[in-house]
Amino acid sequence: MSVRVTAIGITQKPKIKPADVREYSPEPKFFRQVYFDEWINTSVYDRRVLRSGVKIEGPAVIEDYDTTLVIPLGYTAFVDGYGNIRIQRDLDQINV
Repeated sequence: MSVRVTAIGITQKPKIKPADVREYSPEPKFFRQVYFDEWINTSVYDRRVLRSGVKIEGPAVIEDYDTTLVIPLGYTAFVDGYGNIRIQRDLDQINV
C-alpha cells in the first residue's frame, strides 16, 4: 500500500543570518603549473576549508569534490557571509 500527499500553501521565507565576515588570505594546499596563455605556478585551495571573508587573488584554483573553480589573473575570489564564492574582475586590470 502507498499513500501520497501534496500540499500547497504560503510560507514565510526563512531568516538566514550571514556569518561574520573577517577578511583573510588562506594558505594554498599546494602549487601546480596551470596554463593561462603560458604556464604559471598557481596556488590551489581546498574549498572545504575556505570560510567567510577569504580573499584569493588570481591566478588560483579552488578544488571541491564536485567542481573546480579557476580564478584567472586579474580577478579576485572571495567568500561572502552566506558561504558563496564570488569572483570579481580587478578594476586596475580593466583596459579603458
